[in-house]
Amino acid sequence: MAVWWEAGLSESFFKIKEVSKSDCQKDRANVLLIKCSDQGGLSMAVGKAPANPQQGFDGPEAVLSLREDIGMLDAIANIAHELGHAWGLYHEQQRYAEDLHRACTEYLFAANLGFSAAEFLPTVGCGSTSGTAGLGAKDSDVDWDFLMLYASGCGGVGTANGPDDDQRAPVYAKASNGSRIPVRKSPSGLDVAALSALYVAADCNPPPNLINQPSNPKYNLFQKILRMLRPDHCL
Repeated sequence: MAVWWEAGLSESFFKIKEVSKSDCQKDRANVLLIKCSDQGGLSMAVGKAPANPQQGFDGPEAVLSLREDIGMLDAIANIAHELGHAWGLYHEQQRYAEDLHRACTEYLFAANLGFSAAEFLPTVGCGSTSGTAGLGAKDSDVDWDFLMLYASGCGGVGTANGPDDDQRAPVYAKASNGSRIPVRKSPSGLDVAALSALYVAADCNPPPNLINQPSNPKYNLFQKILRMLRPDHCL
């Protein structure tokens, strides 16, 4: 969390709370289950989708790794990236595009075909509302410091011994000049702005704390009066 807070994300609003195994099992639909992989796997559910046990989805789940030869070549940066997904951010490279060959350019279409490079493709019809649509996007339309943007070597064949010795083959590159997209270790200002737009702005106008809610300081008095007025009322 420190890298997000240092980048300007609200420390009082964005937090992670560890719960016991029993609490996780009792409230699985609302608890993020984190698994650690020594195989280098990284995955995270985007946002909080409704649980659907009948389809094998009991609640949000993540696979994290402490290896530093994958992703951004930094375990903390990789975990920070995955946390961005947990809060609802998609990849920068998955921003909406149109009029392209679907199997090679649409995330859902490619994912349904089992295409391993689906995570590099734009989200068309996935509810994504960010970014510039179409083929006319320029370098200036992209936040190249975005932590949610894959570096060129992410998923590429080869090895890496840190950012200065990344021998992984580039999966993709900047369209304007073919240069590699570098790894990043911390969120950018636009990373923080995106999450603030999703959550903090809405929190500035919280719903009213009604008198029939236990959190209201006059709740007990309200219940007492209600029992006097309606003794048959089931509370």
